[in-house]
Amino acid sequence: MFVRPLFEDDLLVAEADPASYEPTIHAEEAAQVERAVEKRRREFTAARGLARTLLFRLGLGTGPLLNGPDRAPIFPDGAVGSITHTAGYCGVVVGRATDYLGLGLDVEQAEPLKPELLRMILAEDERAAYDPADPASLERAKLVFSAKEAAYKAQYALTRNFLGFSAMRVEVDDAAGRFRAIFREPSGRVFVPGDVLEGSFRRSSGLVASAVAIRVGGPYDRR
Repeated sequence: MFVRPLFEDDLLVAEADPASYEPTIHAEEAAQVERAVEKRRREFTAARGLARTLLFRLGLGTGPLLNGPDRAPIFPDGAVGSITHTAGYCGVVVGRATDYLGLGLDVEQAEPLKPELLRMILAEDERAAYDPADPASLERAKLVFSAKEAAYKAQYALTRNFLGFSAMRVEVDDAAGRFRAIFREPSGRVFVPGDVLEGSFRRSSGLVASAVAIRVGGPYDRR
């Protein structure tokens, strides 16, 4: 599996192509996307099917997995997880809440970031390292975008705080397939400027994936 190498063995991972994977979903789930376009419905349905499979393996049931008012999936008590989808791909990671505080998974098309998005994704001091006329530089910027998405998802599980893209900067170690997401701004009562979330990434088959896992008992366990 594409994203399996990014996570520890105690985390469960599932992935599928939403165009060809159509599991049965609960009526409550279907109601949340009844007005959505077909692409969105397929992605939502695939993600719910994958997530339920993993939750069943953890012994945590197969009930409806709904989105909250913030549009984030509400995993059942005892579980933490993250969902991502892009064209032709849907992925889910799930773990036990006794082991993990937050998980972040993001998968994107491994293509250059649109130059006009550099100002949105990168803070001013980050943009100096990227050339909007260089496709290789823009591909690296796409990786930074994915890494920030994964880190934001993981921290959100702890803080329920939305962050802008300038709230973190990302340092990438290409040789190791690792990155560091460094907070510039505080988030909730957990993170302060200078705090770091470690993550991993990989590229394959036209996709780039980023992953972050925050363990129970680690430096950001403020309970």
